[in-house]
Amino acid sequence: MLASTVIVAEDSAPPKEAGESSVPRRRASQPRRPRFALWSVAPVVAFVVLTALILLTGKPGPGELMASASQSLSEVERGVFSFEIAITPKGSESAQSSTIKLTGPFELVPGKPLPEAQITYTITSGERSQTVNLITTGDEAYTIVGGQAYELPEDAAKQLREATKQLSKKDGKGETSGLSGLDLNFEKWLIDPEVKAGGEVNGTPVWSTTAKVDVVAALQDLASSASALSGVTGTNVPKLKASEIRQLKDSFSNASVEVLVGRYDDIVRKIDLSMDFNTPSGLSATTGGITGGRLNVTIGIDDPNQPVEVTVPSDPLPFEALQSLTESAQSGTALDDGVGK
Repeated sequence: MLASTVIVAEDSAPPKEAGESSVPRRRASQPRRPRFALWSVAPVVAFVVLTALILLTGKPGPGELMASASQSLSEVERGVFSFEIAITPKGSESAQSSTIKLTGPFELVPGKPLPEAQITYTITSGERSQTVNLITTGDEAYTIVGGQAYELPEDAAKQLREATKQLSKKDGKGETSGLSGLDLNFEKWLIDPEVKAGGEVNGTPVWSTTAKVDVVAALQDLASSASALSGVTGTNVPKLKASEIRQLKDSFSNASVEVLVGRYDDIVRKIDLSMDFNTPSGLSATTGGITGGRLNVTIGIDDPNQPVEVTVPSDPLPFEALQSLTESAQSGTALDDGVGK
């Protein structure tokens, strides 16, 4: 971008001839040219300099960007979080695609054993779907069934408190540090990464880094992070040893990832990891004939460190009331007018 500034002075009058009137004359063919002040040019110059600096800075290197992205998770104290695993099997006509999804607003509150969060946990297999809604208020935890809130029993609340410790680990000063439990070292996964402009995510300009994936490094991080999330989902994720992960390496292929990172804050907005998998020989019989398929893992953080709103349930019932409701439904006395089926 080029800019030029021309400062124009008024015409100087030629020497007067003897007897000529002292009243200055302007030639009718030359209109008066404007007088430019330096203050009117300064904003233009500043804009040109700023644009030049942005162009010179350019896009970041993939190694630097991914290192910053990994560190950024420990800086996220609140936002809207999502985590999804989708499996598309092949080799069996009866096999159906399935997904596990966790999503909702959260805020890690200093000094509180639980976050303030409103999480929806959904499991889908084919056309069947089951959803569990969970609300935590910093001190208490509830599940929502049919629009009614029920207090979680102590063992479930304890599991959630332990999960919170795993999700937000303490730093060297003894203070919790964002989503540090999500141990995702992107810079160790990536093979031949490429950075380009990635458009916007929820109104935020992002960089898009695409690359092939070191499967062993990725699975080690994902297994560790899944363990941190297991308390929130209410499931036990088995821990995989490094040797077990290395044995799985040959079962995966065509692994690729896209990581979207905010241009101005280096905070991760989305991770989209995909890979093909093959069922180890000898195990297809135990998997219903499934010979392999496609695995996709998506992690998202919208509106990081922006205020979130969590609705505290009113008039929650004790967990025993939910147990009674469940037992009545199973015996056919609550949902089918007394006729068991």
